[in-house]
Amino acid sequence: MNRIDWNFLRSQLAAHTSADEKEARDVHFVLDFLDAHADDAHLRAQVEGHLTGSGFVLDAARAHVLLLHHGRLNRWLQPGGHGEGELEPRLIALREIQEETGLCGADLAPYPDQRILDVDVHEIPARPGEPKHFHLDLRYGFVAREGAEPRLSDESRALRWVPLDDLPADADPSLHRAIKKLRPRGQPPAR
Repeated sequence: MNRIDWNFLRSQLAAHTSADEKEARDVHFVLDFLDAHADDAHLRAQVEGHLTGSGFVLDAARAHVLLLHHGRLNRWLQPGGHGEGELEPRLIALREIQEETGLCGADLAPYPDQRILDVDVHEIPARPGEPKHFHLDLRYGFVAREGAEPRLSDESRALRWVPLDDLPADADPSLHRAIKKLRPRGQPPAR
């Protein structure tokens, strides 16, 4: 069996600037995971964990982020999820954005570029038929074109544009960290 070449992803992770100690640990976790699971790090069948991809979508004015209220988790989150065999987590993020919001690649531009915006490793508790495992979430930034209209999918209870400075009360620290990276340079949070 040929081993998967993760060199492009490794180079992206090596060039990534972490915003805090947790993110730096998570980057190292992903690199070590790729070493240990080179053949199946991207597959849901890998029971210890797997790569996931998600996207933070800004509106055309870059003042709001598109969040969905996840039905099963009962929380506001960015669109994202499991891969379906993709070897580039950015492609997972794009597919998930389309499935969960209806916005397709033509509706989106990379923001600020195609590099990884944020890295977050989090544990998923065990459930019937699925052991406890890790999601190695590689997150990307996008900006929606003017007039792009997202739509609610069956996976979510709600979908809305949220001001960058007014995230939901249940937003976890990694969501706040990623949003800070999306703020234009020199723009402080609103008070």
